[in-house]
Amino acid sequence: MRGRINVRGRIATVVDMRARLDLPVRGDAKLGMGVTVEHRDELYALLSDRIGDIVCLPSHASDDEPSTLGAAWQAVTSGVYRLDDGFVAALDLDRLLDFA
Repeated sequence: MRGRINVRGRIATVVDMRARLDLPVRGDAKLGMGVTVEHRDELYALLSDRIGDIVCLPSHASDDEPSTLGAAWQAVTSGVYRLDDGFVAALDLDRLLDFA
């Protein structure tokens, strides 16, 4: 966790996604972007390098994670979706925000 911020009068816990996914610390001074999610009545800001497009993904189109997906990613995803230009991993908030 990176700290807490105020989001429209509510306190949100900031989760550094690089640290959560065992990725190296960013080498530049850019702060990144935050995606705010509500999970179990708590507010979280997921700090990421960048945010791409918003896409609708039908649940029936999900595949299991490939064996080449890193262990940290496998621990927090619920599946992957194939896109025309690659794939996207679907994060499982229950597992992602389980800090036990």
